[in-house]
Amino acid sequence: TSANTRRAPADPRQWPPLTLAIDALTWHDVPLGRLNIELTPDAAGLTLTGLVLHGPLLRVQGSGHWRVAAANARHSAFAGRLVSADFGHLLRQFRLSDALDGGAAEMMLRMEWPGDPDSWSRTNLRGQLELTLGAGRLPQLEPGLGRLLGMFNLATLERRLALDFRDVLEPGLHFDRLSGQISFADGQARIATLELRAPVADLQLTGTADLVAQEWDLVLHLTPKIGTGVALASGVAGGPAVGAAVWLVDKAAGDAVDRLSRHDYRILGPWRAPRVERLDTNQR
Repeated sequence: TSANTRRAPADPRQWPPLTLAIDALTWHDVPLGRLNIELTPDAAGLTLTGLVLHGPLLRVQGSGHWRVAAANARHSAFAGRLVSADFGHLLRQFRLSDALDGGAAEMMLRMEWPGDPDSWSRTNLRGQLELTLGAGRLPQLEPGLGRLLGMFNLATLERRLALDFRDVLEPGLHFDRLSGQISFADGQARIATLELRAPVADLQLTGTADLVAQEWDLVLHLTPKIGTGVALASGVAGGPAVGAAVWLVDKAAGDAVDRLSRHDYRILGPWRAPRVERLDTNQR
């Protein structure tokens, strides 16, 4: 066979059934735990009937297929669920990022692409990602004045009584929950919603990320939680009854004080150096 002769692509319909069990899987000396895989061939191709990874850092369950259709057209797909008790630690162990501390994670991923399993790319991948992170910290973000507001936010009173001042003393931004839905198609990641809820502010992100050009086109809504701080200040100035009245009116109006203080921003340009523009009320 000459060096220029192209090897015929593997035919998943010709694969035998396969059951794989690895008791102690590692990746770059990182222990991942036990892995079980089951592959079942059929007339249309190969089905990943079960993938289970259970270890100290994460748990993964998944399924998928590798199909051959008319004219030898190939199609691959995968769907899985990932759970991690400490996603920030997981990212650091995999040497992916140090931008998160803590955060119990649950993620649901569904993706498909034309071709064989190794043929996926940024341009041909289609799918959805749903993610939820529990309480954690973004150490590289600086909340600034939000720390001071957080000290006087009645919503954090339970933390203060428990002598928990980490969200105002430690660098970075502490958050209670981060959740989002992202879809992938035609080289674009479309963020339907990405919400971060923190003691001092709520952030909501929508828009697109160009996976090929590596550019952002996003809108950020930032809502500082000052409503209960205003209630506390009113209570100090006018007594408990006044403070309670202010708090009740704000809640009855749907956190109107917080919404009046909302700031909207447009984020455009390269991933590494985007420009951030403040949006006025006419652009919201």
